[in-house]
Amino acid sequence: GPTESDLRRYMVEQADHRRTAMLMDREAMYAREAWAFSMDRSSAIAAYVRTLEILCIDFPDFITADPV
Repeated sequence: GPTESDLRRYMVEQADHRRTAMLMDREAMYAREAWAFSMDRSSAIAAYVRTLEILCIDFPDFITADPV
């Protein structure tokens, strides 16, 4: 059967596995948050570009006019 040393090693390994799993979960959470932030920024930039395209079509003089 398992010795006392085997049981101690098992307890240490079990704690290490829990810590590793927690770190991996946290990394996955941060990656999801970063992805969501980049998607929000991408959508905002796309909307801004569409606005500029509309301005160029509807008000061509607005884009080429000298700044005041």
